[in-house]
Amino acid sequence: MTGPAAAAGAVPHAAGVPIRIENALVTVVFVLAVGLPIAEILLRGIWHVGIEGVGSMVQHVTLLLSMAGAAVAARERRLLTLATTEFLRGRSGAIARWAGGVVAGAVAGALAWASWEFVQVERDAGNTLFYGLPAWVAELCLPAGFALIGWRLA
Repeated sequence: MTGPAAAAGAVPHAAGVPIRIENALVTVVFVLAVGLPIAEILLRGIWHVGIEGVGSMVQHVTLLLSMAGAAVAARERRLLTLATTEFLRGRSGAIARWAGGVVAGAVAGALAWASWEFVQVERDAGNTLFYGLPAWVAELCLPAGFALIGWRLA
């Protein structure tokens, strides 16, 4: 790509499709996180019925939103570990960014592994959430999110 778009760091159209999909998914999850409590309030106030397990739903949607937001921050190179090296210039800045990326990637990898172990324990326990959804299914966003973050930091 050439011209002003390339100079501004624009992403080619085909490469931007996964980014747009990811952004759309984050938006949908955010709307759920905000919309579920509002729907619960309206349903209880108007029809005197509620949504079964709405508290647990909102908690797990918030977990998903947190992991998705962290993955987007890693994609945009806006994680705290990466942002703090901006004041360094030249070779020292490059070394600091590399070291920060290595450490952050290793931590994300360790968290991905540990959260995978957690999901396995939850699966073995057989716990369920709302509407019979296995707890481990809702918690899969943890290892997936940490793995994506680690991959983006590598």
